[in-house]
Amino acid sequence: MYKINWKLIFTAETFIIFIMVLCILNKAGILFKGINTACAANFDSPCINNIDIGFVNKPIVDNTVENKINNIVSAMVEDVEEEDKEDNNLNNISIEEKYRNKIKKIYSTNVTSYNSEIAQTDSSPCITASGLNICERGVEDIVATNDLPLHTKILIPEYFGEKIFYVEDRMNVRYTGTGRIDIWMRDKDNSKQWGVKYTKIIVLK
Repeated sequence: MYKINWKLIFTAETFIIFIMVLCILNKAGILFKGINTACAANFDSPCINNIDIGFVNKPIVDNTVENKINNIVSAMVEDVEEEDKEDNNLNNISIEEKYRNKIKKIYSTNVTSYNSEIAQTDSSPCITASGLNICERGVEDIVATNDLPLHTKILIPEYFGEKIFYVEDRMNVRYTGTGRIDIWMRDKDNSKQWGVKYTKIIVLK
């Protein structure tokens, strides 16, 4: 799932709001400093000297208004920075800490992979021990193991982060008691590249 970049959206909204405020002030006949002070004294005379921003015959904005706008923008920027700090704090929390109330046990074991072919499974390679058609479903979040109940949810954090895998299949009886995990993959080349990984498994309640 794609993560929404709230920082980018918020920053864009801040810029749009700032431009809208400037447009409203412009419509109301208020502009920023940079216009000759003669404009403030005589609005009917053309202002053509020392113009940095704005149009002719417009007064200089009151400093208090400008300060209010700057304060609003500054506050918005600070909010974005605080949000970034909170995101960084969440990212620094380990998966074990994040799931501490949902963890049943943690252990390390060999993790391999398999494909839906008769040579690796049985006469119905697409159907798992739980009756799930993994070929039709096509999502690579199914694992086989003999040492956890069917439908158990697990994490393989070192390689897959917080992605949840589901125990829906069984392995050859000789792997019983080893804790070994076999990940289902669609592509045989990917399985070969995976090989065997010895890594941590987090079993969720």
